[in-house]
Amino acid sequence: MEHYYSALRFLKKSLPLEHTVHINRVKTPRDTDGDCCFRNNKFYIRIDKSLPEYYAIDVLLHELAHVLAWEKDKHDDHGIHWGKAYSLVYRTFLEWNK
Repeated sequence: MEHYYSALRFLKKSLPLEHTVHINRVKTPRDTDGDCCFRNNKFYIRIDKSLPEYYAIDVLLHELAHVLAWEKDKHDDHGIHWGKAYSLVYRTFLEWNK
């Protein structure tokens, strides 16, 4: 999990996050690899702890895109704001992965 945690630290430092984001590897419900919610003025991301590292990173990128998109439009699950946010998150990840 060395790469996962290194990428996580880099992304949290490098992305324009307006709110606090808590990210945890946990046992998630069977039908999801990860999720994101907003409570008490903070974002919470859960990523299934049974996922292999490369897939956990992919889920992390996806969920961080939700954070950025929802800061613009809380009703945008996978729309235009999410797509633009995912592009930014992925480009930032590529900077870490050079």
